[in-house]
Amino acid sequence: MAVRILIILSLLTAGAALPDPLSADTRMGIMPQAEAVQIRLPDKGNPLVQEYHHLSLDKGIHQVAFSWSGMSLDPDTVLFTPLEDPESVQVLSTTIPPDGSSLIWEIECQKTGAVPVVISYLTIGLDSLVTYTATVNARETDLNLDAELALRNFSGQTYPLARVWLDPDTAFATQILDQEIRQFPFSVSGDTQITKRFHWDGQTMPHDPENMDSYAGVPFGYQLGLPEDLSGNDRDLRGGKVRLFLEDSRGHQLFTGEDILPFLPGGDTFFLKAGCSRDLVITKRRMKSEKPESGAMTRA
Repeated sequence: MAVRILIILSLLTAGAALPDPLSADTRMGIMPQAEAVQIRLPDKGNPLVQEYHHLSLDKGIHQVAFSWSGMSLDPDTVLFTPLEDPESVQVLSTTIPPDGSSLIWEIECQKTGAVPVVISYLTIGLDSLVTYTATVNARETDLNLDAELALRNFSGQTYPLARVWLDPDTAFATQILDQEIRQFPFSVSGDTQITKRFHWDGQTMPHDPENMDSYAGVPFGYQLGLPEDLSGNDRDLRGGKVRLFLEDSRGHQLFTGEDILPFLPGGDTFFLKAGCSRDLVITKRRMKSEKPESGAMTRA
């Protein structure tokens, strides 16, 4: 398990040189461990990690080092942000030593005290998958949608306690170790509208189905829609695999198929493929046939 430590100027013990000699006004100290961690999962791309600290600073100039040895992140996205009175705490410069696994901030503080700060970055190797279980009632008028989040951490960093945000309304408090996968079930609130559809595409289905040796079933599925939220906060669905079940008259659930749901914003619809129906038969009939008259020629 890789351990990442936030330090101030202790890079010197590892042989890393500071960008400039320390002046008489430059102070040194040790960065405390993160008091809280927020992980925000995007629909695509790398997650945003935000670490919250209280940094004890005296009035003067400080050089603060941030190391991510053994951890995968995008160094161009590392950001130091004071949360209170930003005019009194300013980052003067940022330097990345030759090792490429740390950086040094030169910070000027106008007063003495504990400064709340957040260090944010885009991590690599931490991602998520969402899977859905859709159950359609026997009358095929309603659909119940359950979801599960799989959080996969292969970033090289352990987060002892983090709050993971899937969207503004869905969050999980959890510990996530390096090389660990955690699963979290969650509910999809609100009504989901469905309409059963039969869809025969002549470009992909058999051209003469009645002349085939085997029966060609008619593809069917459900038009899935999310009503728009009247409050203005649209309910969205994260993209993921959907496993579809159909209830029979006895209440048993029968697996009918699966499909891939793209990101579905509130107010939009998606056709969820379920399988092929045996209740309908597709036949081809030629209604009219015309032949050109004998001897007729077309002149250019």
